[in-house]
Amino acid sequence: MPRLHLLLLLALLLPPAASAQASVDEEPPDTRSILERFASDYADDPMAQDIMFGIRVDDQYWHVVSERDDAGERRVHFHDGLPDEPTFYFTLSRETLDRLDAGDLSGITASGAATSAEKTPLDSEDMDGFERPDWAEWDPIIRPLIFHFWTRGTPEIVPFGVGHSRVIHGAPATGLYYFKDFRSAVYHIPPGIPDEVAPTITVPFPRLLIILEGSMQGHVGGNEFTAREGEMVLLPSSVPAWFNNDTDDAMLSLVWLMFGDGA
Repeated sequence: MPRLHLLLLLALLLPPAASAQASVDEEPPDTRSILERFASDYADDPMAQDIMFGIRVDDQYWHVVSERDDAGERRVHFHDGLPDEPTFYFTLSRETLDRLDAGDLSGITASGAATSAEKTPLDSEDMDGFERPDWAEWDPIIRPLIFHFWTRGTPEIVPFGVGHSRVIHGAPATGLYYFKDFRSAVYHIPPGIPDEVAPTITVPFPRLLIILEGSMQGHVGGNEFTAREGEMVLLPSSVPAWFNNDTDDAMLSLVWLMFGDGA
């Protein structure tokens, strides 16, 4: 099957998970300690929000409250269990948490999906009684939170090589940064991906492809094109676009930018 073919190609390109490379003599940190590190780092993040949310790792629950005190200092409190007040909570496995903790996988990449119905390694669910705002209000809350809470350090550094990717929209991708009306990612498209599973996307906002390495073939509407390293391709809004690796032996790597109302 084409998708299985793609996943096998990606498996050959990806290194073993960071947790699998740890010494067998090293005692792994407990889940609570890892989450506390993320919460502590978020307190020092200039982009931190006033927000309350839960976290479920496998079958364990915690919640985080981020707020400013009377002196204007950011405080991030970490508690066991879900809160009494209904909110949303992130869902992930311990394996995904280990990859986030090691910096092997970014939160944006772990949560990236081609459709809203797709389950992802880092997902979210709502507590009973919680009603999410409409997307125009929810988007500028949830996307920055995913990046800034699940990325530690100042400045926040995210690797975007193929080993840090997931298959999103038909090819290995690393999410860079999402904000209101803006998305960015790096795609790595190995040679040999069947044309029928290569990215084909129609969206109501422009896309800009900046080729870092390799060569692509594709078509925008009825217009065929090729583009190479050092070139960029502007794909207009609401026009069907398809592209794939144009070589038999080299990786195609490109920056993908989407912008405009609703991006």
